[in-house]
Amino acid sequence: RRSAAAREGIALLKRGASALKYSRSGKPRATLFRLSPQEHELSWEGAGLSKLVVKHERRAVEISEISAISVGRQSDAFRRSSGGEASPGAAHLSFSLHLNGADAMAERSERGTLDLSFEDEVEFGLWLP
Repeated sequence: RRSAAAREGIALLKRGASALKYSRSGKPRATLFRLSPQEHELSWEGAGLSKLVVKHERRAVEISEISAISVGRQSDAFRRSSGGEASPGAAHLSFSLHLNGADAMAERSERGTLDLSFEDEVEFGLWLP
């Protein structure tokens, strides 16, 4: 049985919730995340630049691919962040989702973690009740 905080967080994610997502190079970007209605997939809209062409790409991870969650800023992406601990999102308001198959993903130039930070304890608490 889910707690009230967990139910509220899930409802928020289904509607769409914002977080700072860190790229592999450590650059934070405000990103909108959504949990699928069946609660099997976490998706987000990624915007990137390819020379002079702006491309928008939908990205997603299956919830079953998440193998661990670590609170704090220990991931490679957080370490590469230009501001380190002083960059947006305090360590206690940041976490990394560790994804299964990180070795296979690395071979395809994909990430092994999804690294997020939040501006306040309320939003953070809704993601990780």
